Amino acid sequence: MKALMAFLLIASTPSVWAIETVCKHSVETGRDSVRTNSPVFSDSHDGEVYSAQRRSGGYQVRRHFQDHFAESELLWTSAERIYKLQASNDTLWLLTKSHLLAFEIETKTIRSRYATTTETLTRPHQRAHSFFIQDDMAYVAHGSLGVSQIDLNTGDIVKTSSFGMHQSNGHVSKATDILALSDREFLVLAESVTLSRMAPFAFNGLVKGQTTDLQATSWHEYNRAHAGVIAYARFKKFNDEILINNVGTFHRIKLEKLAQSDRSIIPRYHSLNETDRQVYRDLIG
Repeated sequence: MKALMAFLLIASTPSVWAIETVCKHSVETGRDSVRTNSPVFSDSHDGEVYSAQRRSGGYQVRRHFQDHFAESELLWTSAERIYKLQASNDTLWLLTKSHLLAFEIETKTIRSRYATTTETLTRPHQRAHSFFIQDDMAYVAHGSLGVSQIDLNTGDIVKTSSFGMHQSNGHVSKATDILALSDREFLVLAESVTLSRMAPFAFNGLVKGQTTDLQATSWHEYNRAHAGVIAYARFKKFNDEILINNVGTFHRIKLEKLAQSDRSIIPRYHSLNETDRQVYRDLIG
């Protein structure tokens, strides 16, 4: 719900449509409980934004037109929860806990379904969280299982890597977001799974890796004393910075700081102005 509130702040002009078409579905009340049901949004694509949200009957995938957000079009209803979606040309890519779906926008049908792991998921933190696509390959941040690479031409899982999510000190972290830095490098956002009141702690921060072998090349832990930790966060690359939405608090990290191997991170905390609103809006969901 904090992420949803942040969306309303960022959306500015579209906040009216957000209230009317999204917020009313974001809180479910029962006899003895209240449950939040925040939507997931895609990045803006050709003047359109796509969303996925649980409503009666399943998870509804909708298309919103930026000039008329109050008018959303239902494209498809999924029985599985959708954790991330991304539009590319005529395809909407949908990520569930263990599959990546290629949804054809024009025909409103699933063209392909790709397994993202061969493991049997026994813990919620093992699920797929995020992905990016590059050169017909999908790279998936798969929670505490690490990172997997899927060939979108064959459907094969080419490589998997625990990506250091299980540490020698006995702690466990999970890969919760991933983005491309170049054709050879990617960046993973890692959050703690296991908790401790005193050191050593589970890793919490950013990890750089190589697309060639999915191996981690440098670790950049959040400085707990000065920056706290990241949780339920999303990030994106914008110009020479990494922008992070950390449960409604916005952080900026210069890429040059990640060039220094294994350097701890103290991000700049950032308040939004009008210029920033569109940039950060894609981080909500």
